[in-house]
Amino acid sequence: MSRKNRTSATRPVRAAGALTISVLWLASSIALGNAASEGCPDSAVRIYVDGVGVITVNGQVVSVAHLSQTLSSLKPRPTEVCYSRANAQGEAPPEVMPVIQAIMALRVPVSFYTDKTFKTRAK
Repeated sequence: MSRKNRTSATRPVRAAGALTISVLWLASSIALGNAASEGCPDSAVRIYVDGVGVITVNGQVVSVAHLSQTLSSLKPRPTEVCYSRANAQGEAPPEVMPVIQAIMALRVPVSFYTDKTFKTRAK
């Protein structure tokens, strides 16, 4: 098929990162609903990415290189991921993509939060 004859149904996806984040958002909405004021449960892991890409897991700074190992070694195993990043409406730092991949590897529900306090779920 020539490039000019493609329909919108056959166009390639714009960006894998955007698709991954969209899929995570949809999955978390289905699994957890859209509770706007539920705080992150104690049985969850809290992952935050600041504006310059510094990653914290349960308040401790973790490098991208050690993130997957850190998450897989958590005891007890988390029942959920509570995720937030600085300036969620703006451009994401490059560290976000490996964070999302590490979150997906846990295969648990994901909740998105408005800030690093993890008190208010994003709508």
